[in-house]
Amino acid sequence: FTYATIPAGDGLLFQSADKKMNIYCCDLFTISPKVIAGHVDGIWDRGSMVAINNNERPKYAALLKSLMAPGCRYLLSALQFDETKYGGPPHHLSDEAVREAYGNACDVKIIDDLDTFEEKHFKWGLSWM
Repeated sequence: FTYATIPAGDGLLFQSADKKMNIYCCDLFTISPKVIAGHVDGIWDRGSMVAINNNERPKYAALLKSLMAPGCRYLLSALQFDETKYGGPPHHLSDEAVREAYGNACDVKIIDDLDTFEEKHFKWGLSWM
């Protein structure tokens, strides 16, 4: 892979030798289809949506939807827990909130549901996750 500064942005672009995979390391809110020279075929969100404050989620979802090419696949890892016990971050993200954010543009499917509770989560005041 190679890496370079993102054109017209603050961050790095990591690119595979065949240029079929691009990974952007940057402030996502500064990215646009113009910056990435088109739209994306796949998104792996492994912690961004749960890190963002709840009031920023509509802006975040709108941005991601604007970056999606037709047929784009979006893999989202979410956390669910009693948000009255721990306010985050990371933040609780319900199935309903995901459908509200993406249901008008994506076919939302739960592909797995794992118990990710660990000893460290007791310190957050949680008893399940």
